[in-house]
Amino acid sequence: MVLVAIAVAAFLVWTNRWQVGRRAVAIADPVIRRWATKEVRRLSEGAYQLTASTIRVDTDRRKIAIDTIVVVTDPVANSKRTEPLPSVTLRFRNCSLDGIDLDRLTTGRGLQIARAGCDTVTLVAEVPTPTSTRGTTTTGDSASFLTLQKNLDLPREVPFVRIDTVAFPQVRLAVGISGRTGRRTAVAFDRLAVRLDSLHYDPKEPPSRRSTLLSRDVTVTLDGFEGSRESATRLALRHFSANLAQGTVVLDGLIYEPLPGGLTDSLGFTALSVGHLALRDVDWRAFLTVGDVSVGQMRIDSASITVPRSSPAKGDVSILLGRKRTVAATLRALDRAIRLDSFTLTALQIIEGGDLAKESAMTTVADMSLARVRFDNDSTTWAGALPVGPVTLVAHGIARRSAADELSLAQLDVDVPAGRISAKSLHLSPRGNDAAFLRRTRYSRGRTALDVGGVTVLGAELPEYLRDGSYRIRRADVLGLSLDVMSDKGKPSAPGRSRHRMPQAALRELGLQLHADTVIVTGRIQYRERDALAPKPGVLTFEGLRATLLNVSTDPREMTDSTPLVLRADTRLMGAGALHFEAEVPLLAPEFRMKWRGSLGGIDATEFNRLIVDATGVRFIRGHISSVRFNATVSNGVARGTVVPRWEGLGVEVPGFHRQQTNVLGRFKRAVAKIAANAFMIRDDNPAKNKPPLDGTISHRWTAEETLPQFLWFALRDAILPLLKL
Repeated sequence: MVLVAIAVAAFLVWTNRWQVGRRAVAIADPVIRRWATKEVRRLSEGAYQLTASTIRVDTDRRKIAIDTIVVVTDPVANSKRTEPLPSVTLRFRNCSLDGIDLDRLTTGRGLQIARAGCDTVTLVAEVPTPTSTRGTTTTGDSASFLTLQKNLDLPREVPFVRIDTVAFPQVRLAVGISGRTGRRTAVAFDRLAVRLDSLHYDPKEPPSRRSTLLSRDVTVTLDGFEGSRESATRLALRHFSANLAQGTVVLDGLIYEPLPGGLTDSLGFTALSVGHLALRDVDWRAFLTVGDVSVGQMRIDSASITVPRSSPAKGDVSILLGRKRTVAATLRALDRAIRLDSFTLTALQIIEGGDLAKESAMTTVADMSLARVRFDNDSTTWAGALPVGPVTLVAHGIARRSAADELSLAQLDVDVPAGRISAKSLHLSPRGNDAAFLRRTRYSRGRTALDVGGVTVLGAELPEYLRDGSYRIRRADVLGLSLDVMSDKGKPSAPGRSRHRMPQAALRELGLQLHADTVIVTGRIQYRERDALAPKPGVLTFEGLRATLLNVSTDPREMTDSTPLVLRADTRLMGAGALHFEAEVPLLAPEFRMKWRGSLGGIDATEFNRLIVDATGVRFIRGHISSVRFNATVSNGVARGTVVPRWEGLGVEVPGFHRQQTNVLGRFKRAVAKIAANAFMIRDDNPAKNKPPLDGTISHRWTAEETLPQFLWFALRDAILPLLKL
């Protein structure tokens, strides 16, 4: 566009003759147009052809007008170029040059024009796939974009050309840009306004120093736009402006709803709205030549995106953890080189589905900052150490809320070069308190609430996650864990009992690629259970928990029978008795296999009254558990081993049933009440006086109705209860 304006304006030296009469203008007009046509052909090496209508002169107003200027591509000449230029059809209608400084022109002090422009401009262009292989275009390359790389053949009487303002108030634009692998980006607007300020061309200035479109400022604006329904269900834009010379973009009030089907599936969202977006240091050359995005700073304030709802089946978290499509595959499908130095975002809202009352969810982020993003489609880049660049991310105020559950995270930090991830103040629970949870459920269900003070992950191989979706870390520290599990038995069980998979089978179905050398967890666990007739739930607590997991892996090179997952945990049962537990689990075994062992130190039996009194009406009135030791091996789902319990002086009290010697240790709830109520003769000491101690035999087969904690507990319970009888 500007090239044509310069070409026509340069030969205004002929305007010295317009004062002679219209005959001189008639003579000069074809000469000027032939010259402009020749210059366009020369500067584009034959790729572009220019035609223009007759020049009209208004001598009184010092104005030149041209009805039509057309630039089209010569496909034959363009195809012979090493790097073909974009194929274009460019039309200027009702163009004029106003305010020509004749005094300056006639004295050889250059051509200066106050205003230039055209009423309408239409550009239809197709940017071809580049034939050369290049990495991400840097901002240094953009200095030569949209600038005149070859000097115009100006007359000696015109040392330079200057136009104060070039304005195109209505530009219709339809541009397709094909990337290096042929993926096409389409940009189309029908009411753009383009303005160039201080356009200046001096052949003495080196091409490397010439600014974008030879102007101090090049602005593109669009206000109050409503898009065509042929491309979207809705496309609206309150304001858009871009400055090509300064490399900035400002956008306000965007609403975009792509048509359902292939486009929505490809984009991954059904609606997008942006309150305000600002870009700085934009490399226009990268975008307009190959579609690459090169941005120094990007800021978004207030954005909302609606995505289709994906609901995993109950108990199936594979959709949440095991990605079927890797990040690398998604980013490489963009077929665009991306450079983003810094990105800040405030008030983000992600809506899944669209209606919280119909099993959808909303995620909000108060603010987020991302820095140093770099990636392209080159395979060597993706095989390198930093396929998306030395990225760092900080986010605050993350929350996700659905009709049933809520999650919040105060802060998330990710440092890709350092392989470090940290999170603060994590909360995950059903919405509302216990009472609200129970009101929402028809059947007996468990309520689990999780709070974590902080999580620190070291040695995270984030590039591996990007490339193949694997989770590999060296160490994770989970600090301040608080896990609360509430089980309410006051409602009927749901039709069809819940079925659980063996640990190895459950892990295989997740399909995760997982490896962690060490995971350390500190905190507490609380289990609460309320029977149908109990006024409040009984409570079982594990205080001062410290658990260490070693070799948590699904890598066959790391996970073998001789190098299984190892769990070691120490805690204070009911805040009093020292409990130690160890387990070894070969995670890749074809069947349910593991080893487990542990011990419970001395604890007064009355400590368990918080668990059993409100649940059964039974309470311990005295007694001491000296120790319990256990050891078992699980093979093909069957646990076999021994339990060694020792206690003395146990006594329980059952309402309406007062026996001084109703001493038991068994299942802390109905089992105790049942034994006492049936007047069993109970062994109150083990070992009893003058009798050898009794040990239990563990023999329990796993069933699909059992969770792993239930399996371990039932195996111990079934081994201990027979020891209670005299």
